[in-house]
Amino acid sequence: MKYVKFGKHDFEVSRFGLGCMRFPKIKLEDGTEVINEKEAIDIIRTAIDGGVNYIDTAYVYPGSEVVVGKALQDGYREKVKLVTKLPIWSCTSEEDLQKFMDEELERLQTDYLDIYLLHNLFEANWAKVKQFNAIEFMKKQKEAGKAKLIGFSCHGQLSHWKEVVDANDWDVCMMQYNYFDKYYQAGEEGLKYASAKGLPVIIMESLRGGMLGQTPPENVAEKLAKVPGETYGEKSFAWLINQPECTVMLSGCSSVEHVKENLKTFDKYEPNHLTEEQLKAYDEAREEWNKKTLVACTGCAYCMPCPMGVDIPGIFKYYNDTVRVLDKSQSQTFLYAQLFSHSKKDPTQCIECGKCMSHCPQNIQIPVKLKEAHEACAPKN
Repeated sequence: MKYVKFGKHDFEVSRFGLGCMRFPKIKLEDGTEVINEKEAIDIIRTAIDGGVNYIDTAYVYPGSEVVVGKALQDGYREKVKLVTKLPIWSCTSEEDLQKFMDEELERLQTDYLDIYLLHNLFEANWAKVKQFNAIEFMKKQKEAGKAKLIGFSCHGQLSHWKEVVDANDWDVCMMQYNYFDKYYQAGEEGLKYASAKGLPVIIMESLRGGMLGQTPPENVAEKLAKVPGETYGEKSFAWLINQPECTVMLSGCSSVEHVKENLKTFDKYEPNHLTEEQLKAYDEAREEWNKKTLVACTGCAYCMPCPMGVDIPGIFKYYNDTVRVLDKSQSQTFLYAQLFSHSKKDPTQCIECGKCMSHCPQNIQIPVKLKEAHEACAPKN
């Protein structure tokens, strides 16, 4: 496993960080889905045994903190830098900040965090940070030893990203970044801006919710044939590893096999390994992807649950797939009918309450896009 110095701090971290948002699920008798704890613990411990020492979770990842806490028993806690995030949007008072942190420590079965982040500081959440003096709270946790380092994650645009970076003497920051999102949100310029200030930058959405790890449309695949990697996930990570400003790249592994593949990938590559021709191929692949993307949804499910039961990420995945990777021999309208008709998952059930948009890190106009998806894909009478 390749390691890198963590900014100005006196320790090293694995460049492959385990993201703990997308563990495999099992369905209970009542139809609800929960994390498959046995598989999830196997995933976490396989990663750590392979040299991964950066473990990332969050309060709002359903069941994740509890499972991570269980996985880090038996001596595993001491082997890693444990990271979680405070859901600032759920706070209604300054007292809530401490309430959430105490609950997270209990879930994780630890008395301190190596890194504590204010979660998703896009513009609306940034206002709450100021309202509830959240930066001062974070500083106090650091002084008390409850959080060794403090920082933030952010899905904001470049100008807002720079404002947040400059607002405090942070220890670390986290951003969405991959070859598809080179110019999206804070993008490449935001990455270099934070790194130039000495901040370690943690990369989330390395595979954009798994999209960049799947077999792409033929025109994208033709461009990516020019870049290194045996799988499309490896090709995507190769682009990130090439950039020394990317300190840790998170991957949300859904199986032990995924972990093992990533361990091999991160052992292969070093910063600045790509040629100009290969970098151009990634740019061309991104241009082709943009022609094939209808909704910029990553499947994070922050918009869920919908009060009306609409499967927002599922519908958007289906909508994108209608122009990307579905078997062309199958009728799009037939598939739509099978998936969504005669159920509350149908996008026509949306009442435009706006609850989903307040949590969407991609700033998608969800009710508008649901209507668009329905009109484009619904069975025609």
